[in-house]
Amino acid sequence: MVIDLSFNDIQGPIPSSLFDLKNLSSLLLSSNNFSGVIVSSMLSKLENVYDLQLSNNGLVSLSSSNDDVNYPFPQLTRVLFSSCSVRKFPSFFRTSKVEVLDLSNNKISGGISKLEAEGWEG
Repeated sequence: MVIDLSFNDIQGPIPSSLFDLKNLSSLLLSSNNFSGVIVSSMLSKLENVYDLQLSNNGLVSLSSSNDDVNYPFPQLTRVLFSSCSVRKFPSFFRTSKVEVLDLSNNKISGGISKLEAEGWEG
C-alpha cells in the first residue's frame, strides 16, 4: 500500500494512525506544512515501509529514544528528510538497509560521532 499526500497544504501534526498501517510500503508526505516530532518508536511500527519521504515540512523533526538499537527498520531503503527541522544526525537508521538518506538543508550542527556513523561505512 502506498500513501502519497505530497505537494498539498496539509497542516498540523502527522496523524499517528498512519504509523499503525502494517501493509504500508511507501509513505510520501513531502511538501506540506506538517509539524511535530517523529520518534524512532513511531517509525519502527512501519515494518514494511521501504520509502519514507517527509522533505519540505519545515516544522517536522526527528528524535531518538533510548531503545533505538532495538529498531532495525528491515525494509527501509530510502529516507528523505531535507528541509525539515532535524537538529541531530538520526543514528537510529544505522541498523537499517538505507541506501538513500537525504538530510540536506536542516539544522544539524556539530560533528557526527563514531557511534552515530556506525553501519554507514558502505
